Amino acid sequence: MNKTIITILFLLVLTAGIKNAQPVISNVYAGFGAGTISSNSPQLGSISVKVGLESAPVFGNDFRIGVSYLWARKPEFFFPDRREGINYPYIWSVSVYGLIYQELSETFRLEEFGGVVLVKDRIFTDSDEIAFGITFGMNLVIDINSNSRNNLIFGLSFENGATYSNTSPGFAQLSFFLRKHF
Repeated sequence: MNKTIITILFLLVLTAGIKNAQPVISNVYAGFGAGTISSNSPQLGSISVKVGLESAPVFGNDFRIGVSYLWARKPEFFFPDRREGINYPYIWSVSVYGLIYQELSETFRLEEFGGVVLVKDRIFTDSDEIAFGITFGMNLVIDINSNSRNNLIFGLSFENGATYSNTSPGFAQLSFFLRKHF
């Protein structure tokens, strides 16, 4: 019963920012980074990949809604080794967030975001839990060609995700990203 209520609330938050049947996607981004993942365990180092979409500004010119997917795994997974019987912990998450920004100069911008996150925990071989929580973070964005409408944007992002149910999986990631603005 609780999972059904949480799922319905998550879907309501997911669709709350859609003003009409065809929302406008204005940004697509991808990035890679490093950080920590944890569950009912000490923090483990991780390598991560993140992709996402952001809407055109809603509720004024400075507020956007975004959806992102993060996959983080223990770095030893990428090293050549024998694979039998070895657990390489990982998590993945899907988050829905609101983003605001402040212009620092014509080229630099600081963005803050916060929202809800769904985290799939595979830290231990016997755990296969999904937990809901919060995510927040900030981006430092370098807009090289700020006068162009279809520009590429580079950035450095810090994101923290925390849950407080099941095995309490969480993550903290520092990543570099490339964003395409349409």
